[in-house]
Amino acid sequence: MSEEQNKCLMLTLPNDPVYAVLLRKFVTWVAMMEHFDVKAIEDIEWAVDEAFTNALQHGVPAGAGLEVVTICIYPKTDSLEITVHDAGDGFDPEIIKCRHEEDARDCEFDLAECGRGLDLIAASMDDLQYDRVPDGTRVRMVKHRRKDAEGA
Repeated sequence: MSEEQNKCLMLTLPNDPVYAVLLRKFVTWVAMMEHFDVKAIEDIEWAVDEAFTNALQHGVPAGAGLEVVTICIYPKTDSLEITVHDAGDGFDPEIIKCRHEEDARDCEFDLAECGRGLDLIAASMDDLQYDRVPDGTRVRMVKHRRKDAEGA
């Protein structure tokens, strides 16, 4: 793992939506310091806000004793990589895959409610991965810096 991949700006927040404002300000500040353009910053803010909201709604419920969400931003030469990690059990990725199948009517899940947030995050970011990890669920998002925005 390169040194660039190890540089993480971390924010650990309580499982409470009131902290979404702090998270947006933190993400905006980092993206501005990394010279992302206004449109990219808006996309990043929106995606991170949606991922945080998903972690609050679908992660560990308040009162379980593990109510934190950890956000890690990795500034890289040509992108920002952002992870949102909660201690919840996660979801079955087959639910999301099923939403995109041609004949989704055969899916066993309520497709009106499953995965819409991840679809919207994917539309705002350049890369999206979601994984069950040993200690919870992690969403990884990447936004590449546009070539014409470098050095701005």
